Amino acid sequence: MKPEYTRLPTDTDRLVQIFSQAAIPHLLSALVELITNSDDSYRRLRRPESTGDIHVEVWREKGRLVKLAVTDKAEGMDAQAMLDAVTYGKAASRFKDGVKVRGLFGLGLKDVLLAFGHGHVESIKGNKITSVEVDYQARAGKAGVLGPVSEKATPSRRQELGLTEGNGTRVTAIVTRRGRRFSCPAYKTLKEQVARYYALRDINANPQRTVRLTVYDAGSKQSLPISYIYPKGECVVRHKPVQVAGTDVKATISLYALAEPLDSCRNNPFGESGIIIRSEGTIVDQTFFAYEGEEASRYFWGEIEWPDISRRLREEDYSVLTPNRIGLDKRTEYFSALQTAVEPVIGPFVEEKKKQLQRPSQKVSREVEKKNRAVLKELNSIYKDLLEKAKDRGTIPPPRIEKLTIAPPRANVELGRQRQLGIYLPT
Repeated sequence: MKPEYTRLPTDTDRLVQIFSQAAIPHLLSALVELITNSDDSYRRLRRPESTGDIHVEVWREKGRLVKLAVTDKAEGMDAQAMLDAVTYGKAASRFKDGVKVRGLFGLGLKDVLLAFGHGHVESIKGNKITSVEVDYQARAGKAGVLGPVSEKATPSRRQELGLTEGNGTRVTAIVTRRGRRFSCPAYKTLKEQVARYYALRDINANPQRTVRLTVYDAGSKQSLPISYIYPKGECVVRHKPVQVAGTDVKATISLYALAEPLDSCRNNPFGESGIIIRSEGTIVDQTFFAYEGEEASRYFWGEIEWPDISRRLREEDYSVLTPNRIGLDKRTEYFSALQTAVEPVIGPFVEEKKKQLQRPSQKVSREVEKKNRAVLKELNSIYKDLLEKAKDRGTIPPPRIEKLTIAPPRANVELGRQRQLGIYLPT
C-alpha cells in the first residue's frame, strides 16, 4: 500500500511573527495597506458614484510613531467578514473571485496589527458594530485574537468611531511590540510622503476619493486633505502593446517626457521619474529598469499595464512577488522578460535625452535661474547692509581745496534713496 502524505509540520506562530514584520518594515508600508484596504472596500461597492472619504490619523511623539488609525465609510463588516480579515493566510479581499482590488498582494490589516504589536478593528454594517482585537503575544506569548463581538450601533458609539451614519470601518494599530520602533516624520514631511508614495498615487489622484491626514504631536493637531497630480508632460509613447516572453498577455506602455527633471525613483518610493507597473488598475511596483541610475531618466515617467500579474497571483503563483510581497521580485525570469520587452521602447528616448544633456546649452535651466536669483538677492542684502553702515562723508570737505571739488569723489547710492554730496570751490 502506497504511503499517504501527511500535512507538513509547521510552527505557524513563528511564521506569523516573521512574515508580518517583514511585510510592514516602516510606517508608509502600514499606511499603504490600510488606505488601500479602504479603497478596495469602496471599489467592491461596484457603484460608479461610490465616492468615499478615508481619514488617516497618526499619533507622534519625539519623532516616533505611537499609534495610527484609518477610517472609511465603505461596506463595513459583519462578524464572519471580520473573522476572515484577521485569519492569517485567509483571502478576504475577493481578489481571487475576480474583483479588481489590491488584495492581490495577500496582505492586509492583520499584518499591520501584528507588526505593530496590538490593535483593534471596529466596523458598522447595518445597525450592528462588530469589533475584534489582535495582539502579538496575547496567548502564552503568542499572537491571539479577541472576538469578534457585536453590539448595537448606538448614536454614542457611532460618534466615538466617527461614523455617524451608514456603514464603515475603523482600524487602529498601536506600537507595543518590544524592540520595534517606527520613525514618523513631522506633519509637513509626512503629508508629502503619503501624497507621493508610488502605491498611493492613484488613490490620491482619484477625484472620487478624499484622503485626509491628521497628525497629533505634543498636544498639537494638524489636519488637511491629501491630493496628488501626476506630472504634466508630452506623451511620447501612447498605449503601445509589447509581447512579453513566456506569457500570452501583452503589456501596454505609455511614456511621458518633461522639460524639468523629477526626483529619481532609484531606492526612493517617493521619486516620480519611475515607470509605474499596474495590473488590473492596481499599482504593483515602480521602476525604470536599467535606466534608474541615469540622469536622463529623470526627465521621464511612464505607466505599464500588465494583467498577467493578476492572472499569475490568482493561480497562486506568488514567485513573481518579493518574499515580503511589497513589489515584483526583480531577480526572477518573469521580471527580466518584462524588462527585455520594455527597454527597446523606452531606451531610445532616454539615450537621446542623454545626448542632449551632454551638449553645451545656451539656455540656463529654471533651477539655475532660481539659484542665481537667490545669490543676487543675498548679494543685494549684503550690499545694502554695507551702505547703511558706511559713513556719509558728503558734508566733510577735503583738507585742501585747490579746484572745483565734489566730496566724496565716489559714492554709492541705493536705488530710490538719497545721498548728500558736497561741492567745494577754492576761495
